Amino acid sequence: MRKELEIEEKYRIIVRLAKMLHKYGTSSFRVEAYVTEVVQHWGLNCDILDSPTSLSFSFSDGNHDGKALLIRSKPGEINLGALSKVTKLIYRILEDKYDLSEITERLDAIESEKPYYSNFVEFLSFALGSGGFSLLYDSNWVTCFISVFLGGVVYLLWKYAMNHNFMIGMFEILSTFVSAVLACVLSLYFPELSIPIAILSAVIVYVPGLSISLALEELSSRGLLAGTARLMDAFVVMIKLIVGALVGVQLMEKLLEIPHTYTIDPVTPLTKGLAIVLLSFCIAVLFNVQKREVIFGVISGSIAYLCSYMLGQYIGEIPAIFVASMLVGIYSCLLGGWRDVPTLVYIVQGIIIMVPGSRSYIGITDFYFNQPTTPSDNMGQSALFMFAAILGGLIISNSIFTMDNLKRIQRFRDRFLHRRTISS
Repeated sequence: MRKELEIEEKYRIIVRLAKMLHKYGTSSFRVEAYVTEVVQHWGLNCDILDSPTSLSFSFSDGNHDGKALLIRSKPGEINLGALSKVTKLIYRILEDKYDLSEITERLDAIESEKPYYSNFVEFLSFALGSGGFSLLYDSNWVTCFISVFLGGVVYLLWKYAMNHNFMIGMFEILSTFVSAVLACVLSLYFPELSIPIAILSAVIVYVPGLSISLALEELSSRGLLAGTARLMDAFVVMIKLIVGALVGVQLMEKLLEIPHTYTIDPVTPLTKGLAIVLLSFCIAVLFNVQKREVIFGVISGSIAYLCSYMLGQYIGEIPAIFVASMLVGIYSCLLGGWRDVPTLVYIVQGIIIMVPGSRSYIGITDFYFNQPTTPSDNMGQSALFMFAAILGGLIISNSIFTMDNLKRIQRFRDRFLHRRTISS
């Protein structure tokens, strides 16, 4: 009887681990991989299927008797701080460091933990991150400062939407619509303002570049259900962002004389470098990265930009992005294995810095304004090739650093630290 109760408790922990991994933004195939590791370690019989909107479990005692559990869930939102703690707990479970009661207590503590950063710090990060991103597109300082203002407005709108459920579904449309209206009004006083870049910078956190890359990664790992669902969700989000921007701009064109010219004032490489660091810090805050991991995420963002920018001058933009994404993936896997942290904690800055989703947005707005925002012949084609390059780089890094190879990194780390302790 006692053994049966213990097995039931293990099953409850397994279900809870899967729900938390899903909730905090882990890709479906990684949820299944982590949970399967725990199941096999405990010697249980459990199959799991994760999709963006549901979790399915099949429990069996090894015979034909068993039960199934289906949980309806919302698509997870990235919370890298909580995800890091859940992943680290899983590694400790695999090392038999905790008993079942301690595991439950730690899961309770993770769920009840407050964000690492205050609302004011989040507000500053959203606003300053928007301004930093605008500088990467060779805009001008007027566009940068107005992007900071619009980013702050979008953050306040998001906080309001979180407290009013009826606004959540239309938030993407509303955010770009409000940004477009304000940008058009401000362009009357600042003709050099780049309206498309200002709108994009204000909502850069919601542009689904990372979501599309993760969806393609799911598809490449044969997770057809989850990959297709994520890809369509990202597509819908992109459409809502574009519709809000175009409706806002067209409405203001009917009411006001909107200038569609702006001054390109390329910033120095040093300023771009500082913008990369600022944007990486802001992304870390907005995704609730643990403070001790922030600097490593900044390094990831710097690797992504420097490789794609510097190598792009010699081998072309798309090959450079392929190399950059592969290096970011390798760096994230090595560091994640060494520090017992999910690779997503470090990858997210690199992917957002390379902003493949923003290329789709720029391509459509260029078509509407009939004025190229950035020097590229075909932004839509460029976006497609960027997605492919990023996907290829991530596939190679993930193929090299499988779960077994990550365990080898951890064992090497443990031996290294043990020898260092003995020698000291």
